[in-house]
Amino acid sequence: MIPTPIVLASSSPRRFELLQSLDLNVRVVNVSHTEIIEKSWPTREIPLQLAIQKNRNAIDTRQQGEILLTADTVVLLDNEILHKPGDELEAAQYLSRLSHRHHEVITGVCLRTEEEICFSTTTKVWMNKLSDEAIHYYIDRYQPFDKAGSYGIQEWIGWSHISRIEGSFSNVMGLPTSEVYQAVRDLNPML
Repeated sequence: MIPTPIVLASSSPRRFELLQSLDLNVRVVNVSHTEIIEKSWPTREIPLQLAIQKNRNAIDTRQQGEILLTADTVVLLDNEILHKPGDELEAAQYLSRLSHRHHEVITGVCLRTEEEICFSTTTKVWMNKLSDEAIHYYIDRYQPFDKAGSYGIQEWIGWSHISRIEGSFSNVMGLPTSEVYQAVRDLNPML
């Protein structure tokens, strides 16, 4: 286990699990934050800018020697962000739009000690055709209302309907683990 404590300012159980799978010493803090998206931001930069906002808002939760980590993940289809769905109807609409197409998942990450390392990672995802029955089965069984784009690649829909990805698999889950691990090492050269 890496001794440097990571402070994860996120309520995402998937991000916590991914960091633990890297054998990192992680503690979670929940920080209340209202996202403000500036109209001047290019769509592809929104997750990075939001991760930076969250990090600066949560800075007081970090203690001496800890690395504060924040992240934001979006699903991008036709240059439009598919957010977390508000209800079953919106989830079904998102999945119908993703069906038989490829899209991008972009995660912005910001890590801070006395220094700051911020970056974004993009993964391309190809989804097979989804029938109405498959969409409703997935929504009923997995309740994907806390997931950008209405799906989790690590769930049934990912195993049964994702035909190909280009890039980081863990990024589609919400955190590009290889890049995060390297950034943690860059912030703590003793590792």
